[in-house]
Amino acid sequence: MTIYHDDYLKATFVRQSCRDAVSGESTIKSRNTRYLPMPAAMTVNTPASSNSDMGDQFLNSHSLSMKDFMMVNPNYHSNKAYQAYLTRAQFPEITDFILRGLLGLALAEEPTIKLPKSMEYLKDSATSTGQSLIDYFAYTLSEVFVTGKMASVVDIDDEGNHIIAPYIAESLVNWKLDRPMNSSKQEPTMIVLEEFRDKNEGKVSSDYETIYRVWQVTTQFNDEGVSETFAFSATYTEAEMDKDNLISDKEDLTLQVPEFQGKRFKEIPIQMFGSIHNSFDNQQPPLASVVSSAIQIYMKYADLSNSEFMSCSPTLIISGVDDEFKPKAIGSTVALVLPDAEAKAYYTKTDTSALSHVLNHISSLYEQAIYAGAQILDSSKKAAESAETTRLKQSASGATLTSVVMNVAKGIESQLKFIATNLGEDPDKVKFLPLTNFLSGSLTAQEQKALVESWTAGAMSLETMVENFRRAGLLQKGESIEDEIKRILAESKAKELKQAELDNRGNSDTSSSDSDNSNDDNSSTDDNSQQD
Repeated sequence: MTIYHDDYLKATFVRQSCRDAVSGESTIKSRNTRYLPMPAAMTVNTPASSNSDMGDQFLNSHSLSMKDFMMVNPNYHSNKAYQAYLTRAQFPEITDFILRGLLGLALAEEPTIKLPKSMEYLKDSATSTGQSLIDYFAYTLSEVFVTGKMASVVDIDDEGNHIIAPYIAESLVNWKLDRPMNSSKQEPTMIVLEEFRDKNEGKVSSDYETIYRVWQVTTQFNDEGVSETFAFSATYTEAEMDKDNLISDKEDLTLQVPEFQGKRFKEIPIQMFGSIHNSFDNQQPPLASVVSSAIQIYMKYADLSNSEFMSCSPTLIISGVDDEFKPKAIGSTVALVLPDAEAKAYYTKTDTSALSHVLNHISSLYEQAIYAGAQILDSSKKAAESAETTRLKQSASGATLTSVVMNVAKGIESQLKFIATNLGEDPDKVKFLPLTNFLSGSLTAQEQKALVESWTAGAMSLETMVENFRRAGLLQKGESIEDEIKRILAESKAKELKQAELDNRGNSDTSSSDSDNSNDDNSSTDDNSQQD
């Protein structure tokens, strides 16, 4: 088969490595020598028989299904020495840990989604598998972090609704780009998507066949004699794709032309997502450097464990003893009697100084992995590190996270605007805005005071001030910015009314006092008049 794009083949190894590392130790070990090369001595020497041979006898005596079940053990290998070497190795689960941490930061708050009423259904069910928009966003983020790339196609379902069909990077096996006339942007003219179809639908079976969904753009004359450009797709089995990478002629070929209310797609409705930019280009997975360090740790740990096993299990050497007096058993409760004074019995001594060097190397590799992909997760402040230094360190490490989140959000928004245009809605009313401030949101008392003073001085709006408080976690759980602003304005108005009431009461008391004083003066004047 030559249907694969050259760039697709170039990225295969690193993508598979990243997926295996995220999957964890069992997957890594099941790959055997791919990630843990077999030591040369194990390749040339026939391993000694041991009790583990009983396992082979057990497997051979059972049915095929039992043998398959037993060999699921990721440590299994036909070479017993290598199997022991593999079993003692340990793969660090740092890649998945960092991935979950990055997703946790990116999804700490749900993105702001604004859709026309006719598209509201997409919030709950946006994809062909029934994912909500939020779940689709999280899934796409995860894929881009792991493989650096993902594709997604807008289609029309059987009920006439727009849906989104996501495809992992490994499913987009080929593509062709061209620059349309009077356009500065390259557009896809052909894409090949690899899918899997159940060969025995309706039966209890796990037998699938590979099919290829080919999208193309064509220009034809319609019934009115007007030239029309539209996109269509067709599916082919492996046997129906010829060796020259051309689509074989199928007599029963059925073209699938998605259309909505008589309107056909004028372009292949595919959206690319990438770690650096949204395009068909191969892009380095953000977790690739972490995976590389994790695999290096895995190999070093295997050597360290094997060396510890060998050095901590010294060999007993006895010389000058006839077969008649050679020991039948050894151990702490067994006495060795050597009748010949020249005979010797001793354990070999090993130099373990190199083990500490390997252990230090492993520690440095851990630090390298953390530096490469998990700095943003380590917000702890070092002893001699100022708060500003910690914040700058987080900002630098958050650059990759920010670019991935923004690329994915822009891609999803572009798809939603494409759907809105097909529905006759205003695409400018579509918004998909994610959280992009991933730094620590805590505010000191001085910072809180400064925000309030800036607001009262008119240097910032009330909404901006409340937004800063929300990010710092100072609002009540479940309360929105609008709720808090309403509460602030209500309390402010209540204070104004209360102050006005107090002012009125004060003025009333003052008037009453003045009136009383005036009456007293008049009364005094009358009394004086009467006396006169």
